[in-house]
Amino acid sequence: SYGCWPSSWPRAFGRLGAGTKWAMAEDNINFRLIFANDTSSNQIHFGSGRTVKELKAHIMEQCWPATLTAVENVDRIRLFAGGKELGGRGNEDVKTLKEVKLSGGSPGVPTPVHVSPVLKSSDPAPEKETAKPSQCQCMCAIL
Repeated sequence: SYGCWPSSWPRAFGRLGAGTKWAMAEDNINFRLIFANDTSSNQIHFGSGRTVKELKAHIMEQCWPATLTAVENVDRIRLFAGGKELGGRGNEDVKTLKEVKLSGGSPGVPTPVHVSPVLKSSDPAPEKETAKPSQCQCMCAIL
């Protein structure tokens, strides 16, 4: 089973020594979840063969801080690690964590992942204009 625990958890049990390994399978990735606009952070380990979509669902179901907007008001979440977005929309979310190729950190140190919620909109989506004007109405000049 995959869990979520406060980022202070390792300190509660003493510091890990230089040669100490986490007691988890090699195919698990240890993440430190950092939530946008909040002081909450959690640690989670997740299988590298699982998809980004599964990770996002797990964060929303199991690791969502009570101090953030209620998860019912969140449309989706965006995850950022190593300067790039994990997943995204459409087919990007079905990639496994191994396929995403996270930039590796130090062994035994969790990979920081920034979690940014995208809230549901209360406004209906604007209708797209399908008719295109036959001529451009702009008065642009190229010099």
